[in-house]
Amino acid sequence: MNALAWITHQLRNAASGLRPHSSLCLFAHAASTGSTSTGLVKPQSGASRSALGRTSELVHVAVITWLLSGCGTATTAPDYSWYDGTRAKHAGDAFVVRWTQPLAKPFEGRSIPVERAGAVADTRRHFVYVASTTGTLWSLTAEGDRRYRHEMDAGVESPPVLDEGADRLFAVAATGVVHALRGSTGELLWEAHVGAPVSATMALSDDALYVACDDDSVVALSRADGEVLWRYRREPRTGFKIAGQAGLLLHDGRVVTGFSDGVIASLDAGDGREMWHVDTSLDVLGTGDERTRFIDVDTTPVQIGDDVYAASFSGGLYIVDSKRGIVRKRMSELTGVTGIDGDDRALLLSSADHGVLCLDVASHGLRWRHRIDRGAPGRPTLQAGTVYVAESGGALLALTLSDGRETGRLESGHGFDAGPLLRSGRGFIVSNAGTLFAFSY
Repeated sequence: MNALAWITHQLRNAASGLRPHSSLCLFAHAASTGSTSTGLVKPQSGASRSALGRTSELVHVAVITWLLSGCGTATTAPDYSWYDGTRAKHAGDAFVVRWTQPLAKPFEGRSIPVERAGAVADTRRHFVYVASTTGTLWSLTAEGDRRYRHEMDAGVESPPVLDEGADRLFAVAATGVVHALRGSTGELLWEAHVGAPVSATMALSDDALYVACDDDSVVALSRADGEVLWRYRREPRTGFKIAGQAGLLLHDGRVVTGFSDGVIASLDAGDGREMWHVDTSLDVLGTGDERTRFIDVDTTPVQIGDDVYAASFSGGLYIVDSKRGIVRKRMSELTGVTGIDGDDRALLLSSADHGVLCLDVASHGLRWRHRIDRGAPGRPTLQAGTVYVAESGGALLALTLSDGRETGRLESGHGFDAGPLLRSGRGFIVSNAGTLFAFSY
């Protein structure tokens, strides 16, 4: 069975309800030893799935696994010997669950829910803000008590962004309606429509809010009143996206992001002028590989030193000079990448093909690889020597930066598509069943 036929087969199975959801329970799970990784395929055109309801058909499908070639480092095998079976909500020393707060009614149905919005924390006032596909934005205390609720125009797929000093909170519905609130009180200050669905993380500067839209546009709004300052748009590529829209990197007066046509672009944050772009599709189109139909750049770019790191799903990892837009290096073997993080020593990648990878920044050599057994890996997050990565069909994992060894996991029963928020030893993550977990790490 070729790649396209196999993906189509998985889509039909999922749409027919052949993958039932599990009951919401909290348990330590010894993952299977299979080697298949999965990816997320999302229809590219039309209204956002969350605008159509929590059980609309955003379907997880498996993506064919190719082993990383030319690499002598062995895959890190899961080790569950540390789990003593006595703790219900977490296992290992990496997590201690403090409280949970349901954001939606108990899930009933055959389709597997998806929550991608996540949370943001006000460490000055000790508040937590979180939204979900129900369309409700909640303000909670640090202990999980509900302070107020704010109704958006539709479900939310992007985490809110917050300016703690100014007490300004910004949230966007999947339909593209942006709400600016006074975070401490919930007072609505203004609302604006960016003209397209939104599922990617926004970026905030002193005077503007930047929004990456699902129609391959970037919109800058005035923080003062929501007026459109500028708009940049590329022609969307027809077909499918693998993992949704790339988020925004805001650095040194520039906005860098990726698009469905395979382009990585750097824009002037002040007026939206294109400073440079790299067309990664030129490296993969016409190769005869069916995977080249997925040329989109879904990864939110990351800057380390003077370089921008971004990835095309089929074209691999690109290391680009941040000022001139010159490709310093392309690592074509690193396919299926959907998430990037790192610092000046380690580069972390999540890949539908290879699991979680840790590379040395200086040499770009592979340090370790950790297989993901249940669903697709989320964007890795590096915090104080630990790598946190969510499984869309499993747990939030904690891996050591040194060797990729698993030190803990947090289970929800439905997996996690949203990434974790980690702030000063406290963490928050929303499960696919719509429950907010607060934990210490």
